[in-house]
Amino acid sequence: MRLTVRLDGPEATAALAARIAGIARVRDVIALAGDLGSGKTAFARAFIRARGRANEDVPSPTFTLVQTYDTMAGEITPDSTADQPLTIWHFDLYRLQAPEEAFELGIEDAFAEGSR
Repeated sequence: MRLTVRLDGPEATAALAARIAGIARVRDVIALAGDLGSGKTAFARAFIRARGRANEDVPSPTFTLVQTYDTMAGEITPDSTADQPLTIWHFDLYRLQAPEEAFELGIEDAFAEGSR
C-alpha cells in the first residue's frame, strides 16, 4: 500500500510518527520517500523515540547508510511478550546506485530478524 501524506512542519511530522509508532507491529516496514530535507529523518527520529528511546540521539544514516536501535516490541503475540527486545533498522538508501547494494547493508538480515 502506498500513502502520500503532506505535513505542515516538524511538529506535525513528529506527531504522525508517534501515532504510527503506537500501532506499528513486529515485521512492519515503513518506507519513506522524499527529497533531501523533506522530513524523513525527523519522522524516523520521532518514531524511534516514541518506541521507548525518548532520549536517543537519532542521526541521519546518510554516511553510515544503516543504524539500528534496540527497543521493546510493545506487543504480545503467541510467540512473544511485550517486553521482548526489538531492533528497529533505519536505512538510508538515497546514495545507493543499484538495488543490489542494499544487500551489502544487511537488509536481508533486517527482514529475517523481523520475521521471527
